Amino acid sequence: MDAAIARDFTRDRWQDLATAVDEAAMNAVVHAGGGQAIVRASDDTMQVWITDTGAGIAVQSLHRATLERGYTTAGSLGQASGSCSNPPTASGSSRAPPAPPW
Repeated sequence: MDAAIARDFTRDRWQDLATAVDEAAMNAVVHAGGGQAIVRASDDTMQVWITDTGAGIAVQSLHRATLERGYTTAGSLGQASGSCSNPPTASGSSRAPPAPPW
């Protein structure tokens, strides 16, 4: 989070970022056995992408998994905080992180 603090993110903003990254990374570890993080930053903006090669979420469940708090497809408690700002992509997606505008 040093990079966020160096970019003058407010305490609430960098804590939200840390929570979202932690949640996404833990999901990659628990549900896919690991993954990869890509961080891109400019003077005042940061992007963090967590990718993995897990089975993903079936297209027919994607709307519930992204919009319904506590919904899970994994048989776990589904207690995610909902702090990830971008919904996951459907199974089989090969979407790459977008290039930052800077």
